[in-house]
Amino acid sequence: APGMLFRHNGRRIASLPGVPYEMKGIIKDELLPLLQDEIDYQIKHKTLFVVGVPESVLADQIEPYEGNFPENIKLAYLPKPGLVRLRLTARGKRADDLNSDLELAAKVLKEAVGDPLMDGSNSAIEKYLGKVLTQKGLTVGTAESCTGGGIGATLVSVAGSSAYFEGSIVAYSYDIKETLLGVDHTTIVEKGAVSEEVVRQMSEGARVKLKVDFAVAVSGIAGPEGGTPDKPVGTSWIAIAGPNRTITEKFVFGKVRERNIQKTIFAALNLLLKEVEDYG
Repeated sequence: APGMLFRHNGRRIASLPGVPYEMKGIIKDELLPLLQDEIDYQIKHKTLFVVGVPESVLADQIEPYEGNFPENIKLAYLPKPGLVRLRLTARGKRADDLNSDLELAAKVLKEAVGDPLMDGSNSAIEKYLGKVLTQKGLTVGTAESCTGGGIGATLVSVAGSSAYFEGSIVAYSYDIKETLLGVDHTTIVEKGAVSEEVVRQMSEGARVKLKVDFAVAVSGIAGPEGGTPDKPVGTSWIAIAGPNRTITEKFVFGKVRERNIQKTIFAALNLLLKEVEDYG
């Protein structure tokens, strides 16, 4: 459907189609370029993100530093499961000045938050991770229990992921953990499937089986049942096996199954990203 543009009493009025992709195409390709030529005013954004830190904690960390932002900078918190995006917005006339103000504000955020803050120009951790993997020429695979292939699905949602993603092994049962990933039966019996020892063996087995540079493995109790006093619902063990070492980390999330799965996915991607960035 066509769009229409009117001028009335010195104002521009645009009438656009209701179909989202048609409306977005007209705005991006036609309307915005036309308005930018007429309006001596610009809006610029820069997005960063933090994984695994609650929005309220971030706000407490950042609030004392907000007075150091340039006056034309606004900060928005945009949370999603497992991460919070921090969007900086600058308004003014000169693009160079706005970009400089955004970079200054980003440095202030880095000072406030520290290492967990990452460049969010790709808007999601899986896109940023894919960019780093591609730049370094590295490959990755997954061995998943409680996430049921969710980490692999998140990785392949990025266009071009075939350059670095080799595959996933969804090892839900003990038998699959043992036969496909080489996890020791005695270890499972003595330590339990949700344990540091098992998830370490899962990651190392996946790295060999899938022939990848890095393998991420997860095993957890998503809920709502299955928890014990020492392993409550929400417990997840994550391991990353790489060329030089294997790391493991334990997380205890909440009681809601869907949120536990999502948080495990993003925690695993975050650990993987840190290992990939530190390699080489």
